[in-house]
Amino acid sequence: MVKTRLAAKALGATPMDRPEWTSVDADTGLVYLTLTNNTSSAKVEHPANPRKPNTWGHIVRWEEARGDHTATTFKWDLFLIAGQGRSSGDGSTISDADAFGSPDGLWVDPDGRVWIQTDGVQPKGANDQMLAANPYVDDADGVPELRRFFTGIPGGEVTGVVTTPDQRTMCRQHPAPWGVRPEHVAPERRPRHAAIGDRGDHQGRRRCDRHLTREVRQRTAGLGARVSPAAAGRPPATA
Repeated sequence: MVKTRLAAKALGATPMDRPEWTSVDADTGLVYLTLTNNTSSAKVEHPANPRKPNTWGHIVRWEEARGDHTATTFKWDLFLIAGQGRSSGDGSTISDADAFGSPDGLWVDPDGRVWIQTDGVQPKGANDQMLAANPYVDDADGVPELRRFFTGIPGGEVTGVVTTPDQRTMCRQHPAPWGVRPEHVAPERRPRHAAIGDRGDHQGRRRCDRHLTREVRQRTAGLGARVSPAAAGRPPATA
């Protein structure tokens, strides 16, 4: 068994700010990676990890040379820098209205939307949340469109997401809050791990979470129509 972190350090790989999930756009081959945070005083700043301390985290993406995932070179850029919003001065690239921190879960859906789920400190003490970003359409400030989809329960991360092939039904998971022991909570208020979504039966769809399903298209309908990276003028930067 190889100890990956130590092996990477020995080969001179770039230390990253707590890498978590990766997801690949099946149409373009672009790879996305969440970097949750890094508040270590030993951190060394790098263009791919530009803040010290990095309280809020960020997301990078890259394009392998010739579209070959066995290639040894690639182009990359900073997709989003999380935080309290552009006006806060904390280096974030997102709008104040869609402020978030600690990106963790990540999934690129068949239409190229990037779904971002958080696990950790959020601006203004908010709960963990899930957001949707369109990587090929910019907002008025020249950054990818981003919208908050929902916020989770107090103390519980948001993690895991998938839709049915027709994208009319979304399923996601939230674990029970950290540090909460069920025996210390009244039964009617006892937190449980849960997976929420829709499922079909012989009578048609049976709603597991009507609100989530009803909102999924409304919350993302305004995201711009998808276009190719070249047409959008957003080729990743060279490493």
